[in-house]
Amino acid sequence: QRVLALLKEPFEPNLKVAAASMLHAYSNVAMDLEVERIAISIARPLLVSKELSPKRALFYWTAEGYSHYVRGRYAEAFACFDAADAIVGEHGIQHINAASTITGRGLCERRAGLLDLAEATTRRTEALLLPATGQPRARLQLMQAVVAFDRGSMQYAIESGLKAYKTYDEGGFFNGLVTVGTVVANMAIAGARFDIAEGILLRLRGEKYGAIAENYVAAIVLNQAWLEHRRGNASLRDVFLREALQGAWKEGTRVRFHWYVNALSELLPVALSQGIEADLAVRIAREFSVLPQPADVEAWPWPIKVYTLGRFDLLIDGKTPEYSRKMPRKVLALLKAVVAFGGSGVPEQKLMSALWPEEDGDAAHRSLIATLHRLRKLLGNARAIRQAGGELTLDPGICWVDAFAFESRIERTAPEPHQLEKAIDLYRGVFLAQEEDAPWAVPARERLRAKFIRAVARRASDMESAQDHEPAVALYLRGIEADPLVENFYQGLMRSYDRLNRRTEAASVYRRLRQTLSITLGVQPSVASQLLFDSLRAG
Repeated sequence: QRVLALLKEPFEPNLKVAAASMLHAYSNVAMDLEVERIAISIARPLLVSKELSPKRALFYWTAEGYSHYVRGRYAEAFACFDAADAIVGEHGIQHINAASTITGRGLCERRAGLLDLAEATTRRTEALLLPATGQPRARLQLMQAVVAFDRGSMQYAIESGLKAYKTYDEGGFFNGLVTVGTVVANMAIAGARFDIAEGILLRLRGEKYGAIAENYVAAIVLNQAWLEHRRGNASLRDVFLREALQGAWKEGTRVRFHWYVNALSELLPVALSQGIEADLAVRIAREFSVLPQPADVEAWPWPIKVYTLGRFDLLIDGKTPEYSRKMPRKVLALLKAVVAFGGSGVPEQKLMSALWPEEDGDAAHRSLIATLHRLRKLLGNARAIRQAGGELTLDPGICWVDAFAFESRIERTAPEPHQLEKAIDLYRGVFLAQEEDAPWAVPARERLRAKFIRAVARRASDMESAQDHEPAVALYLRGIEADPLVENFYQGLMRSYDRLNRRTEAASVYRRLRQTLSITLGVQPSVASQLLFDSLRAG
């Protein structure tokens, strides 16, 4: 507060810009956004002053750039680093004074997903004559670590990260120790080096933070929760997760979470399913564009949801869109067809043949383009459907489709039969039942139906083998409700009722099965009855 009061007085620009630079450093520890704003308002008008030395301007631009970087504002950060680089080039400033600018740029490039540029910047930094210890060396080691991590070189990443952690520790740089320590622990968890992660996180939890730096703690606890999640310790995971999310209601604390999206992608679905600060979990998912792992979580705040199993429904930000006039059937048909053809890399020619079979090539293509434009407008997101190389693709980070989630769960849970119920829950009826006259929907409908039948049969069979006949009955009934023409479900239901000595209900199922067979096979009930009798007698 004393510094802020003094800065209102007129005095030498170099000292004033230096103070503004240190306010950025303070704001990055305290996560005080108001102090950052004040620093910018003080320094920016003075950066054109002829009295200001190039090194002071360089130091300031680097400090402001780092503030933007910490808060995930990468475009603003790059603009600051560009200004700093221009000063380095114009005034021939020596390498040691330019090191912070270069490493700041590299770290920002990496966070922005520009790995090729980040690698080039890393090589540029490695060419500098840096001292063997101190902050410039630690930042280079950190940059080497995180770029290697994103490239999949896990062992090298962890080793380099530990070097940076040690350098900050030996130099007494508290901010670097805590920030880099948490990053290294996160990388160690991802690389299944749980011993390293646990040691670092326990050490960091034991530090004294005080009111100014307490915002560091929630990110540390978040990674403790992820560590226990990866270890399979659900009870301790939930304790840490609750503590982390309760701390993240403060904006300054929550900002630090965006560096740990890999942990958030696995922990936020847990928070939603367990009711742990669920409202905040949704807010964080949206704020940091987190995609869940696994990616089939229905309760996730997806911008767009498409339901095709048992019903067709479109939800945009959780709500059914309001149509200005009548329902745009052709527009929705295009969306359905893209889903039916797999949702990814769907050839435009295939869509034209399915939806505009009577039109010639040019006319059909014009119809497709116009309908796609209307569909994107309806969805309210131009990125929801990508068009490239004559193909359409639903963006999986924006659009959730129940049919795709169902298949994903079936494939993911194949080795774990008891998990099949989570996949079965998504199948609420046949695929696009309203489009029964559309031949393009049939292959997907039959594929999904076959997977559903196998999943129910497999899980219910496991239940029968374990003598769990009541759950088997419930599962068979759920299967019949979703798809009433599957004879296997009736037969399994009869077996389970028989084992439970519920013969009256078994007889009722027999009559329903006879009717189902009659409808399915197109024969008289008496013929169906004889076929059923022969089948049951044969086991």
